[in-house]
Amino acid sequence: MQFFLKFKDYGWLARFFGECFEYLYKHGEIKFVERERSERKLPRGLWSLSRYLTKKLSYSEIGLRINIAKKQGVSLLIITFLIKSCARSYDEVQGQVDDMYARFKRSRGVVIENFGMKTIYIFHKSEKALAPHEFARLLKSEFADDISTSHADANLYALFRGDYLLKHDRIGAPYYTLRGEEYKFRG
Repeated sequence: MQFFLKFKDYGWLARFFGECFEYLYKHGEIKFVERERSERKLPRGLWSLSRYLTKKLSYSEIGLRINIAKKQGVSLLIITFLIKSCARSYDEVQGQVDDMYARFKRSRGVVIENFGMKTIYIFHKSEKALAPHEFARLLKSEFADDISTSHADANLYALFRGDYLLKHDRIGAPYYTLRGEEYKFRG
């Protein structure tokens, strides 16, 4: 399973990619190849950045120019890699995300699954902060994963410690939201 992000403003996304290219170029991580013709007002280096990401992330082909031109979803893996590699903030990107969707990829008949990605998907789609028992129920209904509330609580706490989730303490069970989506908690 792979997650993709749709953005509110693809002009912003083009600038984000351009700034990431400039950062990586300045730090000697990437070389600029004078291959691109700029027919649109896109930043330089998108082709070079696409080639760099293809090699680093072991993708078959990444076409950032096509993603921008056709306003397609961009892999969450690509965005997270660029945020970490280019010293950007998650909050900056989160404010521009319009939607997140999952695409299932089959490899030898088995659906590739990742608990952390399922968690991010459930919290992003939720309209409110979730307690561990609510998260466990949604995980079962969405992905047919049956886990106990204590197991869900332990996993959510680990994601909280890793700065992916925010914990809102309340009498009874704690409530969690994605970082940047604190508004979903109505204390």
